[in-house]
This record gives sequence, structure tokens and C-alpha cells, in this order.
Amino acid sequence: MTITDGQRRRWRNILMLCVIPVALVGLAVSTKFFTTEMSANSSITAYDHRAYQEAADQTEPLFWWNFYEQWRAPYNKGVALGMSGELEESRQLLEEALTLHPDPESNEFCVIYTNLVYVIEKQGDEQREIGDRDTANQFYYEALGLIEQAPPGCLEEPAERDPNILEQLTESVPRIEAKIEEDDGGGDDDNDDNGDSNNEENDDNGGQNEEDDLTEQEQELLERQRQSERDRQEQDGYGDDENGGGDGVDKPW
Repeated sequence: MTITDGQRRRWRNILMLCVIPVALVGLAVSTKFFTTEMSANSSITAYDHRAYQEAADQTEPLFWWNFYEQWRAPYNKGVALGMSGELEESRQLLEEALTLHPDPESNEFCVIYTNLVYVIEKQGDEQREIGDRDTANQFYYEALGLIEQAPPGCLEEPAERDPNILEQLTESVPRIEAKIEEDDGGGDDDNDDNGDSNNEENDDNGGQNEEDDLTEQEQELLERQRQSERDRQEQDGYGDDENGGGDGVDKPW
């Protein structure tokens, strides 16, 4: 049977119609992976340089492209916003990430869960700083309630190289409980406060006298140590231990 030129052209057109959609899908997928990788790397770089708002902005493409791990975009942005002090939006994004994650027993889910506990604790700290003790206590109790209701998978010994969520949650309990302030309503508190203030003043005066006896070089070294301690405390629990040890919670990668 002889195939005419017209038949060849028809077969060629049919093949092209079949191949073009496949090629377009392949191009879209490759572009997606490239864009996702670029966005993730930019976010990590900004986070490591403590440019938390920039890190949050760099996560935006993940909301559009990362359809196979939909929880990752709100989680990454939520952590960055939490570090920059935008606690309400951070909390909403972390709660969204929890609802999108498919496996409540996985270590990834538990990392999101731990960060949510941390952000709620920070909300309490924020209220305590402005003198709203009752609202602060509500946040602290809420954080403790989340720890108590943590999924069983978050309370198991971690696998090698996984963050130690059990240790982080366990160490968070006494820290949060110590921040809860109760209103006793007694008059002795004022006296106690005055006594404490006097003791602190005496301690400060004694410490100042000791500092006056230091050489200029020793005073400069002491000030550097204090500045380093202040810088460390500004992180307020976000440690750099990638294995999840200590009081910190984990980075989003």
C-alpha cells in the first residue's frame, strides 16, 4: 500500500498535535521546579542573614508553584513573619500549614506545631510587655494546652538528624509557666516590690562600684559580653542548632 504525500502530512500534523501538549507540560514543570528552587534558596539566604521580612517576601512564588507540598509556603512565610514580629499573621499561616500537611505524625508536622506554640508564647510576651497580664496569661495557657494536646508522633524520640521536638516541647513548659502571673490581690505585694527594688538598687550600686575598680580594657570586655548576651536574647528561643537541640525551634528548611 502506497502512502501518499497528503497522508504523510496528515500523520505529521496528528503527531505534532500529540507532542506539543506533552512538550508544554514538560516546559511548565521544569519552569515550576526552577522557580521553586530559586525562591526557596533566596528565602533561606535572607533568613540566615536575619532579613526576616525579605525572607517572607521571597516565599510568595511558593504559593503559586509548590502544589505538591502546599504546606511549605505558609510555613516558611509564617516562621519568617514570626521572627520579624508580625505574630498575628504568622500564627494564621502556621495554622494554615498544619491543616495542609497530610501527616500529623510526621516530624515535619511536629516542627510546624512547635513553631506555632512558640508564636503563641510570643503573643503572650507582647501583651505582658504592654501590661495586659490577663491577655498574656490567656496566650500562655493556650500554648501550654497545645503542648499537652501534641500528637503522639511529636512526643517520641526523634530519628537520627531529625529535630528533637519532644525535648523542645518539654523544655517550653517550665519556661511558659514561669511567665504566668497571678493576681493575689494582697497588699503585701507592694511591700515586697519595694523590698525587691531596694535590694536591686543595692545590688546595682555594689555592681557599679565593682565596675569602677576595673581597668578600661576590662570594662570594654564586660560591655562586649553584655552586648553579645543581648543579641542572643533577641532571638528569644530561635536557636541555630539544626538538629533541634536546646530551647530553640527549627528553621523552615
